[in-house]
Amino acid sequence: MIMCNKTEFKTIPLRYMCGILFINFRLLWDPTLKVIESHAHGLNVSYFWNVYGEELKKADCYIDNKKDFIVEKVDTSYSNLEHVFENWQLFKSKPDFVNYRLLLWKGLQLFPDIAEMKTRDVSELLLSFYEKEFMKHNPDMHSLATSNRMILKLLWKF
Repeated sequence: MIMCNKTEFKTIPLRYMCGILFINFRLLWDPTLKVIESHAHGLNVSYFWNVYGEELKKADCYIDNKKDFIVEKVDTSYSNLEHVFENWQLFKSKPDFVNYRLLLWKGLQLFPDIAEMKTRDVSELLLSFYEKEFMKHNPDMHSLATSNRMILKLLWKF
């Protein structure tokens, strides 16, 4: 961790560790979250949260939009290079963004001090999850959630 702070590429290992959470191999998840925890306590909070908060938001966006990955084409006269580039982009299995988001939320338990500092961002994501996921399955509570969200937005302005 000390070496990471001395370079311009402080966040690259953290981004890599977040990427490992996409791998569908449960034995990797807890040790990876421990390494992410060490980055949470070792990096400056703003550097850490810029990456981790962005990953939480991107996971929500991918879940909401159900984006499919588009295979880009490359114009070249070398057919082998074009073939390699297209095959490199193909996924054998689709990333599980719901599990990824769950693991990122689980990681927040390991560094509650940082989550507390970023309460505004975390509560916004939590309310968004509550509104989109929970309300989808409980339509009777939709009006209550809408009024609660309006009250919280008013409180945030003060």
